Amino acid sequence: MQQTEIIPRSHQVAAMLEGTGTHYERFVTYQVVTKLPVPKVAMLDAFARQSNKSRTEMLSILLSVAIEEVMQQLDDETRQKILDLEPQCKALLQGDA
Repeated sequence: MQQTEIIPRSHQVAAMLEGTGTHYERFVTYQVVTKLPVPKVAMLDAFARQSNKSRTEMLSILLSVAIEEVMQQLDDETRQKILDLEPQCKALLQGDA
C-alpha cells in the first residue's frame, strides 16, 4: 500500500510562489472588502505577480491558508465553538436566517 503524504497548505502556497506547485479551487464566493497596510498590499501584489495570480486570487488563497493554520492552533473547545457557529454564519450569508 502506498503512503500518501499530506502537505500543509502553507507549503503548497510556498511551492506555487517558487514555481514548483499549482493551486486551484472551485467554490462559491462572497465579496469581502478589507483594508490592508500598504506594505502588506505590496507583498500581496508581489506574491500575485510571482505566482501569475490576480491580487484577489492571491488574497483568497492566503486567507484560506491563514484560517486553516489558525484553526489548527486552537484548543479543542474553541475550535468546536467556531465549527458550531459556522453554519449560522453561512446561513446569514445565504439569507436563510
